[in-house]
Amino acid sequence: MTMIGGADSSAAQSKATARARQGGAAPQGQVGAFRFGANEFAGETLKTGGVRFILNGNAQLIGQGRTIAAGQMSIDVPKGASDISVGRATGNVRMTMALEEGRRLTTRGNSLIYRRQENTIDLGGGVTVQTQLEGGGSLTATGNTAQVLAGARPRTATLSGNVRLTLVKPDTLEGPAVFTGPSMVVDLESGNWKMTGGRTQGNFNLKPRPGGQ
Repeated sequence: MTMIGGADSSAAQSKATARARQGGAAPQGQVGAFRFGANEFAGETLKTGGVRFILNGNAQLIGQGRTIAAGQMSIDVPKGASDISVGRATGNVRMTMALEEGRRLTTRGNSLIYRRQENTIDLGGGVTVQTQLEGGGSLTATGNTAQVLAGARPRTATLSGNVRLTLVKPDTLEGPAVFTGPSMVVDLESGNWKMTGGRTQGNFNLKPRPGGQ
């Protein structure tokens, strides 16, 4: 396993590109709180003095309650730093993120960019966001692009382009509710959401209250 504790290490500062190829177990590495692995990965020095790891084939990045898997991935570590600044992934991207009370968020797309300083995750290429909600139920949203605010409270996702929301709330809805619109902001914990940007359409049935109230 390759360990990088800071970009001043000899491995990070090397101008040569070091390659690790699969031979039995897949190559693995660790940067700060994140572990990564792939069938093949390379390390190269950036012009700014930091290092970039390039992962190919079954790439995976794990850390801070998140797991990102994709066909290809790159990970940037700035000079003098001991953690990732930017992560990029392409090709059948899937991310899972732990929420409160054992619930889980799952996102899928064709591309992903993680920016640590802003704690944002941008997905493109046709996106699906699925989350389990507080109090039961689930939310599934699709769109052209999405941005997830991963560290803020509340955690939110903003989807844009041909958005379709399917909401399952057994306590209040008779079957799933479906809404469509140009863009949407959704609270990933509670399921509260708002469609914006133009005409919105919806189809839902409220569950009858006991006693016909």
